[in-house]
Amino acid sequence: MTVQDVYNYLDSRAPFATCEEWDNVGLLIGDAQQPVHRILVTLDVTDGAIDAAVAMGADLIVSHHPVIFSPLKQLTADSIPYRLAANGIAVICAHTNLDRADGGVNDTLAALLGLSDIHPT
Repeated sequence: MTVQDVYNYLDSRAPFATCEEWDNVGLLIGDAQQPVHRILVTLDVTDGAIDAAVAMGADLIVSHHPVIFSPLKQLTADSIPYRLAANGIAVICAHTNLDRADGGVNDTLAALLGLSDIHPT
């Protein structure tokens, strides 16, 4: 399996093209052709998430919130994007596309709240 295979699967379930215009989703760090043996799934890519990914030998992190949101102004050794690249860890982020996907975050939250007659916008 490659990073691209995981990307394609996520895109089939929560199409990246459906994200909000302001969002930053998709493969944000790494090589699409990199082999994947282990995946860490997280809400946010934090230093702790990177530490956990390194400890478990993860090749890929799938995160809900974008690891890069604002334009990078520097790329230093202590920054999260640098640490990920230096450790060979790719990152795919699925944010507003996963929120609005059929069976995604919004549908799950609505079901947990017992809402009915839901109309996506």
